Amino acid sequence: MGEFVENCLEGLLPTFEQLNHVQLFTECEVSAFIKRCRQFEYRLSKREKTPRDFLLYADYLCDFLKLLKCRRQRQNFWHKRKLIDGPLRKKVASIYRRAADRFQAKESIQGNLQLWELLINFLNENTMRRELAAAYTRALQVHGKNEKLRRDFALWHFFSASSPQNARTQILGSLRLFPQSAMLYAAFFTIEINFVDKVLKRRKFITEEKGKRAEHDENDMDRVYDEEVDDSIMSLDVAKAVIEQALSAVPLNDASGMLVEMWKECQKVQEIPNIEKVRSFIVDNLNTFDNEDTRLFEIELASNVEIRSVRRGAQEDPYRANASIVYAVAQGIGDQG
Repeated sequence: MGEFVENCLEGLLPTFEQLNHVQLFTECEVSAFIKRCRQFEYRLSKREKTPRDFLLYADYLCDFLKLLKCRRQRQNFWHKRKLIDGPLRKKVASIYRRAADRFQAKESIQGNLQLWELLINFLNENTMRRELAAAYTRALQVHGKNEKLRRDFALWHFFSASSPQNARTQILGSLRLFPQSAMLYAAFFTIEINFVDKVLKRRKFITEEKGKRAEHDENDMDRVYDEEVDDSIMSLDVAKAVIEQALSAVPLNDASGMLVEMWKECQKVQEIPNIEKVRSFIVDNLNTFDNEDTRLFEIELASNVEIRSVRRGAQEDPYRANASIVYAVAQGIGDQG
């Protein structure tokens, strides 16, 4: 067991050496850190292991990374990050991955999914894209029937990996498995309208701002939006078709909540041409329902209209406008109660 533990720690030896070298920690602190890591490795070498053994080790390393960041900020020392922070993050990811893989058969479905979520959240927070794509792929092999996991993977492809084609492929494949999923249709709609928004912003950058910036300031990930786009997509006909398909497939109990989520997404992309038509189409369909979702939506819609009206007069009397905004929000809350 001792030899196995030392082999596991051997991968962190360069990190331990660099910690001593940069003097962000005292020798005693580094020695205590190494000793604690060795203790956790022994726990993971036991014949009978529990998820807690893995999570305690991962939590300890995460806490150390937070402390390391604080020391760097205090001393304004940002060197050796690839040699210290990087290996420690990979170690944490490895621990989460081992736990998720090991307990997929022994734990309950929800418990095992939580381990995958811990891994995915950690990788996402630390922008470890390659490892995150692999983690999502592996998690879906185990939990392929989890709609939220599939939706999150599709949205990650679109917003973080700048891969709209992969996002569409993922969401369409998921809808074949879950043809009545309101969550997936809402995500599909989000992808379509945000795709148009990104294309328009990219075109604006190329025509108006590219000449003002150095070439190295351009984000390579945005170049995916340089390709020619079909008019049906840019005119939001595809987005509207997604709504129509969703209304024909999603159960009535879930349709109103889905439409509210779609309306909220429209609020985030105000500058897209034809977005008002799509928003009106959503509102018209919401008016056919009468339930808690629509009543809450009416309150939110009324509050937004009143706040926008107040803001238009902000230049004339900014102090009165601020007071009116607070009053409008308070009225909305009071009506909801």
